[in-house]
Amino acid sequence: MSPHALQDEIARVRGSGLLGRSQTLSRFFEFLVDPPGNAPPKESEIALSVFGRGASFSTEQDAVVRVYAHRLRKKLEDFYDRAPSPSGVRLSVPRGEYRIAAEPIAASAEPSPPKSPHRAWWALAGFAAALLVGVLLVAGARLFSNDPARLPPWSTLAETTRPLVVVIGDYYLFGETSQGMEVERLVREFSINSKDELYAYMMRHPEAAGRYADLGLTYLPVSTGVALQRVLPLLPRGKTVRVIAASSFSPDLLKSADVLYLGHLSGLGALRETAFAGSRFAFGETYDEIVDQRTGRHYQGRAGADATGGHLYRDYGYVASFSGPAGNRIMIVAGTRDASAQGVAEAITDTARLRELMRASGKAKAFEALYEVDGKGVVDMDTRLVVAGARIAATEDASAAGARFPLS
Repeated sequence: MSPHALQDEIARVRGSGLLGRSQTLSRFFEFLVDPPGNAPPKESEIALSVFGRGASFSTEQDAVVRVYAHRLRKKLEDFYDRAPSPSGVRLSVPRGEYRIAAEPIAASAEPSPPKSPHRAWWALAGFAAALLVGVLLVAGARLFSNDPARLPPWSTLAETTRPLVVVIGDYYLFGETSQGMEVERLVREFSINSKDELYAYMMRHPEAAGRYADLGLTYLPVSTGVALQRVLPLLPRGKTVRVIAASSFSPDLLKSADVLYLGHLSGLGALRETAFAGSRFAFGETYDEIVDQRTGRHYQGRAGADATGGHLYRDYGYVASFSGPAGNRIMIVAGTRDASAQGVAEAITDTARLRELMRASGKAKAFEALYEVDGKGVVDMDTRLVVAGARIAATEDASAAGARFPLS
């Protein structure tokens, strides 16, 4: 490998926009490209030089270096999947190490010359044609099989002629007013997910009629936007697609359209009972706890204080695909918090992960799965499939215990 080819590739990565606007990620990349010593730098050295940590830095308490190494590794992998190197060099961050590795890309072997120069031209032409057809068939098969859109549950969405409604899990906010009718604070209440539900609540509780006010406000978790970006390229072409907020979702869509939900489990709103009516899972005492009613096991997410404190934590995500009330398709891709919502969106759009899910669920057309996610801040560090299997349609057992939210 020539030094010139290596420097050209480093320059290509710098100029590609791969590192985005993050000055921290750029500093990290430059530090790994040109470390101060001959040996790969230590985690503590990087924390001090790149991230400004002090002498009290602890690798057990602060995973900032590992987080950025993971981000840079994924960005480089995605970059070379989209834009292979013309110089024959591929940069990477080896797992468990803090350095930029340069890997030469093996060139294809040249075909051997024919053993007999006297072979008839028509035989050579026939062999070349057969070889070309074989290569095209193999390449086509690989392209077909490596496209996540060709695998369930995405291929299942393409089987119907109904329009597709993508529901993004936003959160409805309303105001709590003072006696002077000025809004004192914003309120998020899991049982109130739209203006209509707020008004219905005030009708049931007249004493609160003058206390709360609709402000026309919602907010969207960052993970929901990331999930939407991942799944949009996999949606069926030629099919009418609408994107609406969960706070604007109308239950009549459950009979007239296929539905794909993306977001937090606590933001399902009007989709909650349908999503879990035929499920083996239910919420526990909070939306961070998921209960497997078949085994009795409780899966407790720890994203609360740990996420804001900068520590690694455990989170859980849920994926399901099944028939709705009118024979339509309903698909749920959600997490208890940001890290798991991003983790399951990544898993459900990756070909290898989809095949793993298909094997674990017995290739059932209606299935559900629980994922375990290690998170850092809002970043999904690692996502693992925990439980997967077939599930019944939402209309077959609407009295299932999973329809109660949360469990009492």
